[in-house]
Amino acid sequence: MIVKTIGAKGAGSYGRLIDYILRDEAALRDKDGAVVTIQHNVFGSPREMEAQFKMNNDQRLHHRANNNALVHAILAISHEDKENVTPEMLQRLSRDFINMIDPDSLAFGALHMDGNPHAHILIGGSNLLGESTRVSRERFQEIKQELQEVQMREYPELADSVVEHGGGHMAQSDAEYQIRREGRVSRKEELKEMLAVSYDLAHSRKEFFDLLAEDNLKVYERGGAVKGIEDESRNYRFQTLGIDMAELDKREERLSELEGADFKEKEPQKSEEEHLSIEEERMRELDEIG
Repeated sequence: MIVKTIGAKGAGSYGRLIDYILRDEAALRDKDGAVVTIQHNVFGSPREMEAQFKMNNDQRLHHRANNNALVHAILAISHEDKENVTPEMLQRLSRDFINMIDPDSLAFGALHMDGNPHAHILIGGSNLLGESTRVSRERFQEIKQELQEVQMREYPELADSVVEHGGGHMAQSDAEYQIRREGRVSRKEELKEMLAVSYDLAHSRKEFFDLLAEDNLKVYERGGAVKGIEDESRNYRFQTLGIDMAELDKREERLSELEGADFKEKEPQKSEEEHLSIEEERMRELDEIG
């Protein structure tokens, strides 16, 4: 499993990104059309969750100008394991990841099961105690390794989603150390899988290019515009790697439209009894993990 994160600043990030995730057409939905969500220490409607994130941030013990309001994380399974992974597996791994970051954090997420199955997770910048949920680079590497150990132990059928999380090479990326499958996957397919994770996480071209740089992937330009990846002895156009740059522009536009908008609730809402049932199930899962 590849794990990547990107920070978001400003209190407006909460509602904007919650709505962005809920309104994504690719999000997994239940039989009633409601998005299947992951909720950790938050509950209720999108506006209620936004208020909970904001209130928690207001109670932060240490406020700094460059604090992240939240972190947007993506947990990605290889497309080769598409037929092996289930929503329940991805939900379990997502909850484990959240608890490894901080069990007292506020988090919200959704699943995408098409293409490269993955989970989008928003984690608040401060926990219920007002402490920062930020982890060091070294600790984040450890968390990715611990999460992978859970994956390998609990879901050995996801063998094609095993990656090498840097080992002693902390400066390197998951993508760069992904296990090679010579004879089974071409370099082009390998690159497509690497780029897909950053593409699914990015909200704009700039964020996409920044994420590629984190993976030590070089881009090349033609006519003053970035056109693709410069890789070893040849170049690959974004189009041939399944990347739609126009879609990144649309995402940025959608986020701009969401910012400051007065939304009406459009998602089917669960009853109080359903919320209690969900919370009881979550607590049972945490007991099993602990």
